[in-house]
Amino acid sequence: MNRKQTIELVAPAKINLNLHISGRRPDGYHLIDSVVQTIGLHDTVFLRAAFTDSAGSAANIFAAEPRRFKGKEGEPFESFEGRIVVDYSEEAPPGSDTGDPSRNLLVRALDLSLRQTGPHVFDRLLTGSESASKDQPLYIQLHLKKRIPSGAGMGGGSSDAAAIIRLLKTLAGDSSDFDAERTALELGADIPFLLRGGTARMEGIGEQLTQLEGDLPVWHYLLIKPDYAIATKDAYAAVDRSDYMNERFDQERFIRAMYASHAEGMQFYGGNDFLPVISETADLSMWKRKLLETGPLLADLSGSGSTLFAAYETQKGAESARLALKEAAAAEKVRLILTSGRPKAYNLSIM
Repeated sequence: MNRKQTIELVAPAKINLNLHISGRRPDGYHLIDSVVQTIGLHDTVFLRAAFTDSAGSAANIFAAEPRRFKGKEGEPFESFEGRIVVDYSEEAPPGSDTGDPSRNLLVRALDLSLRQTGPHVFDRLLTGSESASKDQPLYIQLHLKKRIPSGAGMGGGSSDAAAIIRLLKTLAGDSSDFDAERTALELGADIPFLLRGGTARMEGIGEQLTQLEGDLPVWHYLLIKPDYAIATKDAYAAVDRSDYMNERFDQERFIRAMYASHAEGMQFYGGNDFLPVISETADLSMWKRKLLETGPLLADLSGSGSTLFAAYETQKGAESARLALKEAAAAEKVRLILTSGRPKAYNLSIM
């Protein structure tokens, strides 16, 4: 395959600067109110397309063992009956669990999007001799370079899916009927936000978004990731069993404090409703206290966990906090990650 047909997508992680569970719909979905922001920590998704697979397998190109999908019954791309062949491969840090490729959000997003756009969406990438071979199946190589921890409350799988949906929307063009927002929501409640990135207020089940504009501060973050994951469904089940209520939560006041980088206001009016009720509260609460001792603007749990974050006005502040916690983190085998806010969402590079 010609290297010009390689597409590289950045899929940033997100953090919830606060999270309030405001109710529950009759269908069981919980209603939330959260300020969410994309950050510099990211996965990278690579995609190549051609009307021939003569160039070899994804293993030769990405040095990873691929899983091939040919539209078999019960698997992704079944609706294309062999007209699309996909080789999926991934690189992930030791201990990461991205699950069965046939069910991960990245592969499902490609499948669901292609059902709406059709294989012709890649025509603009395929020129010359390859465009003359359209009687052959469309061959796609999809490779994920994973850096966002799994089960961390940072939207890793959702952001990977958003990257693919955004790509196909870009390739399809504005005149296309492809509904990227609807496709995103069908796959996951936080994916519509990750299509845009930046900083937003997220309400409803995650589909009601108000982008926060203007002179937003760009903070630096220290993330703490314990060596366990928390399943979102388990976190919500813990909320349902609890009678905890954050009576001080006030989103409007939190947002005003956020624009002013006012630590006391954010800490008083914010909070994450999951932290007091999930089963690992003792460890997570301890780490939140340790983060607060380093003097951040804000420290809390992200999403349903298990990652905690602390926000600082300067990179130096975040680095000093990392040094202060380095010994304790090593003893408890938790991961420390330095990153920063990402007010501008994404880049798309065709190499």
